[in-house]
Amino acid sequence: MEQSEQWGACLDSGIAPENSLLNVGEQTISLGKSPDDQTYGWDNEYGQSKVKVASFDTSTYLVSNAEYMAFVEAGGYKNDSHWNEEGRAWLSYTKAEMPRFWQLIDGEYYQRNLLSLIPLPMSWPVEVNYLEAKAFCHWKSEQTNSFIRL
Repeated sequence: MEQSEQWGACLDSGIAPENSLLNVGEQTISLGKSPDDQTYGWDNEYGQSKVKVASFDTSTYLVSNAEYMAFVEAGGYKNDSHWNEEGRAWLSYTKAEMPRFWQLIDGEYYQRNLLSLIPLPMSWPVEVNYLEAKAFCHWKSEQTNSFIRL
């Protein structure tokens, strides 16, 4: 294998799976690291506490580019009602219309990676900031008539 093949952009992609919610039952979890843990940790990660977590639903998969595309195409970046105050200020400042690493060229979406521009891999997880993710959750809540949050 030539070196250029070893360092080429990953182009593996496919059809994004349909995302659904899975129930995680109520349970007690342990937070923090034990002094006996054999893995690296920062000083503020040590000390343990037990926390009872109520039952909740979580997505089966990370949000894909395809799933997020529905938000973009529905005008999610233009509808202020999906965004909180900080998000609206960010939108006003950046003039964003899609995630930072997406580009629309001649009607086709591309993803800008470190060294290349590739056709948007629809099955890959979307890469967005907190404000975009929060707006997506507000929009998705409206679409599904349910409560969805980060």
